[in-house]
Amino acid sequence: MNIRHLAFMAIAAITLSSCLGDEDDASISSVSMNIAYANMTAGYIQFASMGDWTLQTQNDTWCRPDTLQGRGGYIYTVPFHLTENTTGKDRQAWMRIQDNSNSKVYVEFYYRQYGHRSDGSHGAAADIQRIEGSDGSLMEFAYDQMHRPRVMNVSKNGQTLYNLSLSWNDGSSNNNNENVDYESVEFNYPGILTVNQSGRETMTGRYNSTYQPIYLQSPSDTVLYVTGMSNEYLPTSRNFSVRWGSRGSLRAHSYLLRDTADLYMGVDGKHVSDSLKYLHRAADGSQVAYYAFAVEHNGKASDMQNLDVNQLILGVEEMNPYLLMSLFRFTRDTQLISRLRSEQGNFRATYTIGRDGAVEQMKVTDPNGEEITYTMTYY
Repeated sequence: MNIRHLAFMAIAAITLSSCLGDEDDASISSVSMNIAYANMTAGYIQFASMGDWTLQTQNDTWCRPDTLQGRGGYIYTVPFHLTENTTGKDRQAWMRIQDNSNSKVYVEFYYRQYGHRSDGSHGAAADIQRIEGSDGSLMEFAYDQMHRPRVMNVSKNGQTLYNLSLSWNDGSSNNNNENVDYESVEFNYPGILTVNQSGRETMTGRYNSTYQPIYLQSPSDTVLYVTGMSNEYLPTSRNFSVRWGSRGSLRAHSYLLRDTADLYMGVDGKHVSDSLKYLHRAADGSQVAYYAFAVEHNGKASDMQNLDVNQLILGVEEMNPYLLMSLFRFTRDTQLISRLRSEQGNFRATYTIGRDGAVEQMKVTDPNGEEITYTMTYY
């Protein structure tokens, strides 16, 4: 095997430096690993070693490797068994890969698991089973073992608005194939999300270890996630937008975070939007709704339930179901929104919080003074 031709997955990988000896037959490559969110129960590391090796750990009970030793001359992928992290804080396990014949040849690193899930919720967040609105709306949900949405049914006064079935195929990449195109979308985004829509064509999209799809698409529907720096408020601002086009209609949510200290938006970081622009345009080109909101928050955490309940403020008719399911984590504020201010009027929201920090009830008042109360039931 020629170590010089070794390539590791670049997306969602952490590469750490190693300490190499001078001997040609005793060297260990740097280590790559997956991003481990709080809801993940499987992980891995990847490395190559010219000599026989031993993996040393501190016996962290939440992180157990499948094997602790191997022969030299191979590229290794070592799977890990993880337990869900319900602490809300990241945790790290120290590890060392040691060459068996040369004490000077080793690599030390920390395997890390974040305190939040891939959807931005706390590792101990409660899963919402149903949401009942005083306006006749009803939302029902089901999830897989990683708390990812599997079913979403939304109706109002008995009329179905959304009937969605989601299937997550995490996929795999053949990292030992030297002919693999390591820059291809198929390699870096091996997962495929399929969304079956009642009465509409099935959408599909690719995702990587973040479990956030880069798009969802069918011949008639497209859900596109766009992120970038804001030219207006450089260099400390970010934009996060989701545009949903369906049979000629368009709904677009664009969030601006003006003074963001962490431009890379850490998994366990705190971030709140300064403004929200929302556009709903009908298939005939007419404008259904447009708001340029200033966003105010109440300082309470929004991550103790798995769904992004902030999305309910505009009502179920204007809600984007993919944002409510928090498929795009950075469009989710880490605090509850108390008011959306615009020239057309204000939307206000108050909350009843349970002992576990999850929202039990949410009361929304629209610019006309109409009130809707949403009541959450949990699994």
